[in-house]
Amino acid sequence: MFIPDQLLNLGPVVAPVWVYGLIRLFRDSAVRRWRPVGVAYVFLLVVFIALGGKSYYLAGMYPALLGAGAQPTADWLRRGGDRARTTAFTVVVAVSFVVAAVITLPLVPVTALHDTPIVALNYDAGETVAWPTFVKEIAAAYRPGEVVLTSNYGEAGAIDLYGPALGLPPASSPGAPATIWAIEKPSW
Repeated sequence: MFIPDQLLNLGPVVAPVWVYGLIRLFRDSAVRRWRPVGVAYVFLLVVFIALGGKSYYLAGMYPALLGAGAQPTADWLRRGGDRARTTAFTVVVAVSFVVAAVITLPLVPVTALHDTPIVALNYDAGETVAWPTFVKEIAAAYRPGEVVLTSNYGEAGAIDLYGPALGLPPASSPGAPATIWAIEKPSW
């Protein structure tokens, strides 16, 4: 799923621009001095696939790849001879932007979220739902001197954001396989 996610991270419409930019970094002598950017992307892609990294870890590379593909894309749009190609491309990019915004930003009301495919497309969109209630439940079970241990950074973020007002200490999140809400603090 890692490779298809790379093509979808910025949207399927913009993917050809940055993919062409990546190819251009290896083939076009006019941009040879920036070839290490392409090498870095490919190297990191292999490393993150091998180590099980998230597809968005490479997001910082996209601006450079988009930059490398932008001029050839602009030239292609100009070669169309009329405004139809440019207008169509602009509309498709705008629609892609709106779809990406709905999938990645909290624009859909929580009450309707379960009726959409958003969480299936973006797991993290569901991770912030009901944080205040989640933290209140932990605060009800918490006893002074205990450590709050979470299984992921999303849970730790909820506790660190809403917990201090409820008397909770900062969360610890080693990435344990199961969530343990409160455990006795070691005496050492």
